[in-house]
Amino acid sequence: DTVVTVVAPLFLMTFAGGFANPGAATLAMNANPHAVGTASSLYGFIQMAVGALVTLFVGLIGHDSLSVGGIVSVSMILGFAGLMLARRTCETDDTV
Repeated sequence: DTVVTVVAPLFLMTFAGGFANPGAATLAMNANPHAVGTASSLYGFIQMAVGALVTLFVGLIGHDSLSVGGIVSVSMILGFAGLMLARRTCETDDTV
């Protein structure tokens, strides 16, 4: 592996996270204007908890490319499923 093959994916992942996280945090905090602190805390907790769980799985399963790729793929699928569940819940909720 060269430096470019390691740094380029890390740069893209960091850029994407920096691009998506502020918008996601803003949406999370606008869900209920009376519970902004709670929403912010919950958003941060979920972000750190998911990171800890993924790190645990990498440690248990292995850190070769195939294992990490599988863990990232499963994480993305679960995240997308959570997004779809949240969108469906918001669409059917008349109080929002």
